[in-house]
Amino acid sequence: MISDHVLTIQHKLQQLLNEGIGQAALRRHDVVCSLTVRLPAFDSVQVFSRGRKLADTCMFWSSPDGSLQMVGVDSALSVAVNGGGRWQQVSRQWEELRATICRETPKQVPGTGVVLMGGFSFDPHKRVSSGIWREFPDALLVLPKFLFTLFQGEHWMTINVVVNRTDDSAEIMNRVIKIQMAFLNDEGRGEEPSFPVKHFTIDEMGPDRWKRLVSQATEEIRGSRLEKVVLARQIHIQAQETFSISNALRVFRQTQKGCFHFAVSRGRSCFLGATPERLVEVRDDWVRAACLASSIGRGRDIMEDKALGEYLLNDPKSRAEHAFVVRVLKDAFSQACHEVDIPDAPVLMKLKDIQHLYTPVSGRLKTGESILKLVSRLHPTPAVGGFPREAAVALIRDHEQLDRGWYAAPVGWMDEQGSGEFAVALRSGLLREREGWLFAGCGIVADSDPESEFEESCWKLRPMLNALEEVGQ
Repeated sequence: MISDHVLTIQHKLQQLLNEGIGQAALRRHDVVCSLTVRLPAFDSVQVFSRGRKLADTCMFWSSPDGSLQMVGVDSALSVAVNGGGRWQQVSRQWEELRATICRETPKQVPGTGVVLMGGFSFDPHKRVSSGIWREFPDALLVLPKFLFTLFQGEHWMTINVVVNRTDDSAEIMNRVIKIQMAFLNDEGRGEEPSFPVKHFTIDEMGPDRWKRLVSQATEEIRGSRLEKVVLARQIHIQAQETFSISNALRVFRQTQKGCFHFAVSRGRSCFLGATPERLVEVRDDWVRAACLASSIGRGRDIMEDKALGEYLLNDPKSRAEHAFVVRVLKDAFSQACHEVDIPDAPVLMKLKDIQHLYTPVSGRLKTGESILKLVSRLHPTPAVGGFPREAAVALIRDHEQLDRGWYAAPVGWMDEQGSGEFAVALRSGLLREREGWLFAGCGIVADSDPESEFEESCWKLRPMLNALEEVGQ
């Protein structure tokens, strides 16, 4: 993949390491050395698959149109936080990191250089802990040692190394070359099989209990100031063979167009999904977000599909549920941005198995604001938590009896220039070799019907189930 560039890369890295070690001696603290180089074309899913064999931590990200794809392999350093105060701790450590960079890059390309990739849990104060998320702290942002980036048809690799004044550049080079050569010489033998398992069983894990919880929630909404709560359900799947992460990502490419595709691999576990919901994007001080709430299935033909969409657009319950999300994003953007732009009415976002009400929001970031501050203000939105936020999260915490982990929480990336993007980790699941846990949630309001909500949750589980069942072409 990069054989023609190896000697040039190693020469540039050696020079950069020497410079970084010198700066570390002068500054008396660690320095991040970051080298970005052009590469011949590569397949990001293949790189991710191979990276999972070489490192305990590996991350994948693709924008909805595929123009930005990123694969982070191994960790140069990581910011991991459990419990409360995670936003402040991550922000503080990120600012410290940004002040210690020694870089070489031919030009500034989104998704290259000093980039943190990762995500957060839904609720750091959760009271149910199943143990399945043990490899995923409440906040985890990783500076990849190797970052492979595809941006608008160009292919790049960034090597990030943290050095101190006592380091030996030759010793560091040997470690880097070892991983480089593993990528070069493996020739695909280390990749996981790119085909789905032949059969797996599904445990619905108490659908009747979940429907009773929906009924209880509607009663509580009618008797309190709570207007909406989003309740999640989980299914457990088991197979005789190991699930193929690479196959699932390839199926997402084919079937879940218009979605963010992501995967965070930690040890034996991998959290992945195809989510339609952008939480927030910052690029060149411009901010974008998406209000995505209220859903209905797709029709069996064009006429039925159109009728279902028209029903969703005109249904008072769906419009009210969507308005909760718009209201919260408008308030958050008004605090953080100039020139906030929000359309007067939603439109339909049509995906393979489901269609949603969708309203885009944009603005120009104020001085002193950041993508992390916006993420902390926005999460959880009414689309995944409820409204008002505090009351909804309290109900979820007390009654859901489910460990959401990273489901419905922010996942994404950010760079040293302040740009980045986080999506809401919906249509997702946690896989660990031959078993997995898939999640879906529904917005519950005063007149919600448990059977209808259960049917909606089944639509939302289909993207992950299909990705594990279908053969990637």
